[in-house]
Amino acid sequence: MKSPRNAVLLLLLAVLLAGCGDPTPVPPLPTGTALAQPSPDQPTATATLPLISLLTATPQEVLAPPTSTPPGLTTVSLTTTPPPLPATALPSSTPIILVQPSNTPAPTATLKPAPTNTVPAPPTNTPPPPTNIPPPVPTSTPSPAPTSTPLPATATALPPTNTPLPLPSDTPQPPTATPKPEFSGLLVGRGNDTNLYVVEPNSDAPRLLTSVSGVINGGQPRNPRWSTDGSVVVFWVRDTSRGSFIFTVNADGSNRRQLIDAGDKRLRTPKRSRDHLQVQNPVWSPDGRYIAFSSIYDNGDGNYWVISADGESLRQLTRWADGLGPDNSPVLQEWSPDGSVIAIQTKSDRISLISQRGGDEQFVTNGFLGGWGPGGRLYLGKNGDTSFDSVIYSVNGDGGDLQAFAAGALSGATPRWSPDGKYIYYAATRSGYSLANADGSSQRPFKTGSLTEVDWR
Repeated sequence: MKSPRNAVLLLLLAVLLAGCGDPTPVPPLPTGTALAQPSPDQPTATATLPLISLLTATPQEVLAPPTSTPPGLTTVSLTTTPPPLPATALPSSTPIILVQPSNTPAPTATLKPAPTNTVPAPPTNTPPPPTNIPPPVPTSTPSPAPTSTPLPATATALPPTNTPLPLPSDTPQPPTATPKPEFSGLLVGRGNDTNLYVVEPNSDAPRLLTSVSGVINGGQPRNPRWSTDGSVVVFWVRDTSRGSFIFTVNADGSNRRQLIDAGDKRLRTPKRSRDHLQVQNPVWSPDGRYIAFSSIYDNGDGNYWVISADGESLRQLTRWADGLGPDNSPVLQEWSPDGSVIAIQTKSDRISLISQRGGDEQFVTNGFLGGWGPGGRLYLGKNGDTSFDSVIYSVNGDGGDLQAFAAGALSGATPRWSPDGKYIYYAATRSGYSLANADGSSQRPFKTGSLTEVDWR
């Protein structure tokens, strides 16, 4: 009796040999069916199967019985309960697919992967991320409640929307910008003592510029005048025993020095060498290089002079003869803005013009000399019993075109102008000044710190 293993091999060989003939379809072998043991007297049955079918067939399909018995072969009976296979039998897990031959060409077999014993991984609790991820929903964090103490505001921070603006306090705040004062410059004038003072225009707070106490016996500084650039003040002082002197002092009170005194021999003629003389009323030239002044003897004789600012050079402007009397005594002088002429006044109130190099005078009018103003016009007072009640007039640079200023509305002595040409100021009384606009309007008192003989720069 042949072994089952030999029977299987013979069956496979028969299949290979029958592949060239007409294949006969073989029904599939039911699962769990075993091959019967062939009889030793009978020939082994063969089946015609393609080789590729054998390679992909399961054991059940290989062992499936043919539907018809080929000639010369006996039918192999199958039992429901096959005997146990020996240890060398094929394992039941090995897949073998048996395809029966048919009249149609066998389809190409598809290799199927053998089932594995791999247990699928258990599902996790983390769901897969969604394909369309929605944008994150913003969280609404409540704003902190405002505290009772407001934070100080910075220069660039805006106040919070829900925070009320602070109410104005009762304490007045300083102005954002300091308003420009109405008047600029500085006044210089004399007090009722031996001192010179400076004060801001329209103010009552003078400060000391210089003092001649201990230098001059019993005298007071008189008629101080600023240089054009405001750096130096010139003034004169009368000494009760030694005549008079002309001084200069810097605007800060430093470097006071004597320019000339009445004892200078250059001022005297030989026959008047012992007579009492005084120098007075100095005024600066526009370029600051010279100072014009007058000299006068006790009997009223006198002349006008020009001296250099360093006191070295002296030039005589007028050559009035002795004995003309006090009516022709020199009083005041004012240098024209262009420096070409000097306006002079005598004690008889005669106003004339003279070249800065000297020569003959040109008569202008009778009046009280003031100062030069806008448009190169000379301002003066006329038609009054005193200089303080005279009406202010003006003339042009050559002495013509005499006109009452502001239709004769202003009266006062020594009318002069502010440096910026916006105001005219004048002595309304012996101890007080008045001020008006350039057109003569808005007349009002002008504070000078109780100083007299003031000059504005």
